[in-house]
Formats: sequence, structure tokens, C-alpha cells
Amino acid sequence: MADAGVDKVVELTEKAEKLCIEAEKKSEAAAALVDKATKNEEESDKNLAEADKLADEADKISEEADKLMEEADKIAVAEDAAIQKEIEEDEAQIAKDEVELAKAEAELAEAEAELAKEEEVKKVSV
Repeated sequence: MADAGVDKVVELTEKAEKLCIEAEKKSEAAAALVDKATKNEEESDKNLAEADKLADEADKISEEADKLMEEADKIAVAEDAAIQKEIEEDEAQIAKDEVELAKAEAELAEAEAELAKEEEVKKVSV
């Protein structure tokens, strides 16, 4: 019986050693996964930080674009006002020119009428 007890102790010890080896492998695998997860978490944190940085840069660029658009709008309004002023000045000049033309046409008509009178007087005299 003592031999059976020793055999049982040896058998259980061998099983225990195998289980310890298996447990050690599982523990190493778990440690590797924890390490990998930690690295992934660190990489994830770096990626999040980079994403935040890029988002901040995008916001700054967007603000700059908004400023440029506002400046462009101001310039466009000023250009429109300048063009409108030129149109109004051109229209005023056209009106003046039309008045001058009407005066010249009236003077011409008057001169033609005077000439016609003189010719009539010459015909009557002759």
C-alpha cells in the first residue's frame, strides 16, 4: 500500500507540475496580451492626441478662412459701391450730354429757321 501511496503522490505531483507549466504558459500569454493592450492603449492615446491636435488645426484654418471670406465680402461690397457710383456718374454725364445735344439741336433748328427766313426774304426781293 505504501507503494500505491507513493505512486499516487508521484502521479499527482507530475500532474501538478504539468498544470503549473500550463498555468505559467497561460500567465505568460496573459501578460503578453496585457502588454499588447497597454501598447494599444498608449497608441490609442497618441492617436487621440494627434486627432485633437488636427482638429485644433482644422478649427484655426476654418477661422482663418472665415476671416478671409469676411474680407472678401467687404471688398466685394466696396467694389459694388464703386461700380454703382461709376454707373451713376456715367448716367449723370449722359443726361448732361443729352441736354447739350438738345441745346445744340435747338440752336441748329433756330439757325436753319433763320436761314430759311433769309432765303425767303431773298426770293421775295429778287
